[in-house]
Order: sequence, then structure tokens, then C-alpha cells
Amino acid sequence: MPKFPAKPKKKRNILLGIILGLFGGIGLAFFLEYLDNTVKTPEDVEDRFNIPVISTIDLFKEKNQTIVQNVLKDTSSLIAESFKGLRTSVFLSSADNPPKILLITSMAPGEGKSSVAVCLAGSIAQTGKRILLIDADMRRPVQHKNFNQENTSGLSSLLAGVAEEDESIQLDILENLDLITAGPIPPNPSELLSSKKFKEMLHTFSNSYDMVIIDSPPLASVTDPVILSQNVDGVIIVTWAGKTTYEILGKGLKQLTEINAPITGLVLNRFSAKKSGYYYNYGDYYYSSES
Repeated sequence: MPKFPAKPKKKRNILLGIILGLFGGIGLAFFLEYLDNTVKTPEDVEDRFNIPVISTIDLFKEKNQTIVQNVLKDTSSLIAESFKGLRTSVFLSSADNPPKILLITSMAPGEGKSSVAVCLAGSIAQTGKRILLIDADMRRPVQHKNFNQENTSGLSSLLAGVAEEDESIQLDILENLDLITAGPIPPNPSELLSSKKFKEMLHTFSNSYDMVIIDSPPLASVTDPVILSQNVDGVIIVTWAGKTTYEILGKGLKQLTEINAPITGLVLNRFSAKKSGYYYNYGDYYYSSES
């Protein structure tokens, strides 16, 4: 009689299982990476589209406050430092002078362009420059919510001629920062934004302020950003790292380049530095140097 069973050969099966599992897992990881068509790192974007990534905004994980509250209240936080870097990139984006009128847009809703607009405006205002933030997203406005303000009168009221500037401009919403909310949602936002009155208004504001920052709707949804891009000195495109696809980004960039829009650069928002291995131990160095 045999002293041990002829089958199954457990040691061989275990070894084969380990080998097959290892190579199968590696192959599956590469396959999923191949299928992932989303923006991940600045190098990916610059290589594919030849457009500069002027800043990366770290993934904000605090649950007790929003990114806007953090940046505007704590100027020394790590996320606030990201916007100071964006501010520097904007100042250096032109050889002669930084853009006087800057448009902030994104490809799709929810990518954080409104938060980037208000945080950038607040960061520049901290340098002592007079900034006007205009909420030109007259479809899904949010800037009045960021500052807990009423939205009964704003940009739509000004362009429709039912309100004066002193009624619609909220002065010193922060130090050196004024705000024009979107106002009541009109039936024809595109027509209002393409009007001669809006162009004249922007010209007046550019003479009164050091910089005008416009928060616009997403490119993939409506034509408003394309219309607005013809009246500004620079366009910043906000993308969501790991969520915005190359396909939708390519389509949006094509829309802007076909009309020769002045693209300043791209911001990679909600960028997980540790996950991508992009920044070594920058965050640890920052906090240790502060302490």
C-alpha cells in the first residue's frame, strides 16, 4: 500500500498557484492601467497635448471644512501653498504683464473650477492687488454660496439692464476682493455673455481692478466658455486627476485652439501626490520645516 496519496500533489499545486496568481495579477494590473484613459500626472498632459500644467492642487481630505474655507482662512496650510504656486505661475505666464482678465473653466461639471477660481482670487488678493471675481456660470452658480451671500442681483441683472453696478458688486467680500454673483438665472445666458454690453463692462472693470477673474460653465456642457474666451487675456483649464478623460480634454482643447483662445495652462486638481509618487516627501518636509 502507498504511504501517501498519489493525488493531489499539494506542494506542486501551491507553487503553481503562487506563480499563476503573481503573473495573473501583474497582467491584470497592466491591463487595467491600459484601459484607464484619465489624466494622471502633469507629464501625461504635456506629452499628449503640448499644453503647460501650471499647477497641481493636492487632494483635500478634510471633512470639517471645504477647500475654499481652508485656503481663505489658513494662508499657511499646505493646500494654500498650492494656490500660491498657481498665483506665481499666473504672474509669470506672460513675458510682459500677467493677464488682466482671466477665465477659469473645466471640461465637465464637478471638477472644481469654481473652487479654484475663488481660491486663486483670494490668494492674489492677499498680495495687495485689487481683484474682482465674476460668477459667469449663470446656469449653476455657486460663488454666492462660497461667501454665504444673496444672489438676488448680479451679472444677469447688470447685463439685462435691471440693476446698476453699485447694486450688483459686493465690495470687500474679503480684503482687496470684490464679487459679482451670477444673479437670477436667465433664459439666455449665452446671448447675454456675447453682448456688446458685457465686453464694455469687462473693459471698464479691467481699468478699475488689477485683475478680473471669471468663473465660467464647463466646456463640455455649453458654449459660454468659448464665447467668454474671446474677451479675456488668459484661460485656465481645471481637470480632475484620475477622473477627467483624455478624450473629453482633447475635445475641449480643440474647441479653444480653433478660435485661438489665449490658453494660459492647465491645473491638475485633486492630485494625489503620494499615490502618484510625483512629489517625494514634500508635504512632510513642509510641516517639519514649519515646526
